[in-house]
Amino acid sequence: MQDTIYRTNHYAAFQKADDSLNVPGNPVNDSLNAFDSTLSPFISGESTSLTRDKEIIISRDISFERIDDWYLMMVIGVLILLAWLRAAYPKYMDTIFTSSYNYNAASKAYSEKTIVQKRISFLFNLFYFINGSLFFLEVYRHYNWEFLDTNNFGIFLVSFACLVVLVLLRIIVMSLTGHIFNRYELFKSFLYHYYTFSKVIGIILTPFVITLPYTSGDAHNILFYCALILTGLILLLRFVRIVVFVRKNVLLIFYLFLYLCAVELLPILVIIKLILSFT
Repeated sequence: MQDTIYRTNHYAAFQKADDSLNVPGNPVNDSLNAFDSTLSPFISGESTSLTRDKEIIISRDISFERIDDWYLMMVIGVLILLAWLRAAYPKYMDTIFTSSYNYNAASKAYSEKTIVQKRISFLFNLFYFINGSLFFLEVYRHYNWEFLDTNNFGIFLVSFACLVVLVLLRIIVMSLTGHIFNRYELFKSFLYHYYTFSKVIGIILTPFVITLPYTSGDAHNILFYCALILTGLILLLRFVRIVVFVRKNVLLIFYLFLYLCAVELLPILVIIKLILSFT
């Protein structure tokens, strides 16, 4: 009985002390509230800035968010594959870069293509698929797109599948066109010139897909836009190569128009339409 009375009195005293802190104008209560309002944004992981009107503006930087373990394993695999290709076939990698700016070198490399070179070419195409998909993931995160209702790995798989489908579609269309107009070998040579630049893009993007997920602020933005600019320049060089190839091989303008509409412009327009419809 005495113990019950003691606990009741102790609780009443505690409640009274707590009520005294809630009295308006109490300096202790004001200090605790100010400390709590100042510290709470940092506890939640968000950055704050205070304006003259004492309004709190909450911002969120996603460029340095934690990347899943699968991304790190993918990057390690890419580095191992690139190191092995560079060590085992150094001349072939040099030929890829030379062919990107020298038409005659590209034509010579195509005429000397062997079974081993075809296998190496497949590995470099795989390299392009992986790095291109990883970079698309970085673009997706950078611009805060939300049209894909999935996680980072799902976005990677979707972009990987899209790249593969576009490549297969381009090969099928060009092969059928070559058979229809009895110019199959010529169109096959064209595909070799075309995909040389895809291999270059896959190699060039390697340092960016490694560093972009682990940087933030100005450093992240500089790396991101450098990658975009380099990719744009390579695509521009590829378009110039298309024009040069058409002129040197006396192809009809109709072929070029058919190619641009069916293989280049149509997939881009479809992708833009899908992005706009989900944003």
